[in-house]
Amino acid sequence: ILILIFLTKNFILSIRIPLFDELLTYTFFKYFFVIFCLLVLINGSNFAKNSNFIFSEIVTSEKDYLRLDNSKKKNIKFIKVDLKISNQKKFESFLNKNL
Repeated sequence: ILILIFLTKNFILSIRIPLFDELLTYTFFKYFFVIFCLLVLINGSNFAKNSNFIFSEIVTSEKDYLRLDNSKKKNIKFIKVDLKISNQKKFESFLNKNL
């Protein structure tokens, strides 16, 4: 994932939360945040499905939340995610060449 991000230079441009949008203007945070989001996206449903903490609250993506059984949704909240790719043609080209 790290190599994919460095090669394609695709970042999350905005999440419509002013503080995070400001942080996304810093290069280190841009890389960290996009890698973190992709890792959560890839493994988020496994984390939420296997959680049995009594007093915990889990935040996951809307996609993963909707896939859970109703009995598992008690202490889980979801975030609606809109992904915008800064250079979509370059990203698609990279995927077509490497996958």
